[in-house]
Parts: sequence; C-alpha cells; structure tokens
Amino acid sequence: MTAQPQVQVTVDQVAAQAEKLSHQEKLELIQWLASIIAREVPGIVKTPGVVGGRARVDGTRIPVWTIIRARQLGISDREIIEDFPTLRFRDIEIASKYYALNHDEIEHDIYENEH
Repeated sequence: MTAQPQVQVTVDQVAAQAEKLSHQEKLELIQWLASIIAREVPGIVKTPGVVGGRARVDGTRIPVWTIIRARQLGISDREIIEDFPTLRFRDIEIASKYYALNHDEIEHDIYENEH
C-alpha cells in the first residue's frame, strides 16, 4: 500500500474555504463532520508511526483489530487479558464499541494483516 502524503490544514484555512460553500454544501459539511465525530470513541487513538497509524487502545501498542480478531477466533476476554496484561476488560469493551462504529475500517485492518 502506498503511503498518502499528509497535508497540514488549519482550522482557519478550512473556515475560509467553508465560507465559499453554498448553504446546502455547508449543511453537508456539518453532517460529514458529525459522522466523523460520532465514530470516535474515547480511549481509542490513532497516531502516525505507531502500529501503522491504526486504531489502538490508548496508552498501549495494541490495535483494535487484534482484540476484535481474537474475539472472532473464539478467544475469551479473560484469555485476551492474560495475553495482553496491559489491557483491562474496559479496554476490550471500548475496542468493541469502536468496532461497532467503524466495522469496515477494522475488517480492512484484519484483512490487511492476514494477507
């Protein structure tokens, strides 16, 4: 997979561009931003250069996809905690919530890791 160049854009730059949008386009922008915010889950972070920038449990290097795939394979939450002692049961719940809101992203991460 080819890395996409990152473009740094400030809120002021986005606001200046948003001023040029029609009323309908502004409403669409608000809906798009709201959908992004709705998929965020406190306790799950993405950091460029850490586990490939994939969603992970905050304070760890454990990606959400790892937890979800373990559950898909029938590994119990207790066994996951034993395998990853820095995790708490609450972290598994948070990862599951993130998965529910971002199913396609996590399934893609699982696929990428297994192929």
